[in-house]
Amino acid sequence: MTGAKAQALLEAPILPTLLRLAAPGLLLVLFQSAISISDTHFVGRLGTEPLAGLALVFPLVMLLQMTSAGAMGGGIASAIARAPWAPERRRAPAPSWSTGS
Repeated sequence: MTGAKAQALLEAPILPTLLRLAAPGLLLVLFQSAISISDTHFVGRLGTEPLAGLALVFPLVMLLQMTSAGAMGGGIASAIARAPWAPERRRAPAPSWSTGS
């Protein structure tokens, strides 16, 4: 993270900054919800037995989705939090999109 980007995070208005940072996660949740709804609609047209099967595995599917989303978000947040302020900056893991410094 460059100095200008860090300054912008520290000095920018809080609400627009939070909304901008939360937008990708919000889009992910919206897309996953749309896919789940479309899957349920499609299986519901097949009959009650397939819909009952879907209801049986639904909690496991949601657990898998939330675990993967949480792990990815947690890993990225951890990498971003550690990289710029590490005591030995050259040895800190840099996020894949950073240009380095």
